[in-house]
Amino acid sequence: MNVIAKYVIENQGEIDFVITGDSSSEILGYWTWVQKVSKDFGLGKIDKKNTSWGGLFDKLSEINTAYYDSIMEGDYAENDFYSFSSLAKANINLPQYFTVFDETEYSYDSHKEFMENFLGFSLRDDAFNFTESDCQNPMLMAHLRGLLADFEGRGYICGIKEYLALVTKLMDKKSYSESMIKTALHPYKTDDDILDRKKASEEFARDNFDLSEDNLYMMVASPFINGMERLDEYLAWRHQDDQCLIIQIKEELEMVAENKFENLPILSRFSGFSNKNINKLTNHSNEPCNLISLSGSSDGLKILRFYDPHKMILDNENIKANKLITGR
Repeated sequence: MNVIAKYVIENQGEIDFVITGDSSSEILGYWTWVQKVSKDFGLGKIDKKNTSWGGLFDKLSEINTAYYDSIMEGDYAENDFYSFSSLAKANINLPQYFTVFDETEYSYDSHKEFMENFLGFSLRDDAFNFTESDCQNPMLMAHLRGLLADFEGRGYICGIKEYLALVTKLMDKKSYSESMIKTALHPYKTDDDILDRKKASEEFARDNFDLSEDNLYMMVASPFINGMERLDEYLAWRHQDDQCLIIQIKEELEMVAENKFENLPILSRFSGFSNKNINKLTNHSNEPCNLISLSGSSDGLKILRFYDPHKMILDNENIKANKLITGR
């Protein structure tokens, strides 16, 4: 939706209409999600006067600002990567939005001959992936779930299989054909395939987001929350055989506690933050953070995840925490 908003603004009102393939139930889901999320952010719901796609987009722009304010404290403001364009502020004629879902249907099989034989499209294993939400990077989302399961002691492969249970359910809900679901899951067919996909995910994160393996491991473990209660667990997971490195990390954390940010090579490398921004790792470390319960919180990420329609609770007695899988 952000891409649509930016494109409409760049063309200064010269676009007459935007066609969407979303079903009426999905469109209703967007509205419901936005209304609930905006209320919890204290932004107020979209009123009847602004019940339009323009009103929806502008409320998403407000939610975007509130969300990043809650987790980044305004440090993102000058970075266009975090912006969501406001159509109201652009003061242009807005296009009409309508869906062609009922005319086109989702089922790929019903259009397969036209798509493949006439237009020449094909589904390639290395390009086609599953869907668990409107996520741009489902392969990376699965990879992070695998790392989380590994951190919690169940193993990377177990985490991937947990995630595949969710995406299979959602692909079926989104009218994927059996053949498409089979194609999407094929790269994860065996344990060896899953490990090959793990390498591909690591390369993708590095090449597209400049995120190293160390960055991803630290992101998943979140070792500095709740007074750094997970720090020793993280060190045992990733660096148990390198006592010298553990000592260096703890020495650098002591420097951060003393507001000394000049020379922190280990923390910078693992976190991906520059020395001057390393305080972002620890400046909220003593605030309570419940990674499981999503209700009753003003935390931006929890608000988004709590109302996410694309989530599933895993029925697995071996999982002590993080039973919730969500596409957000």
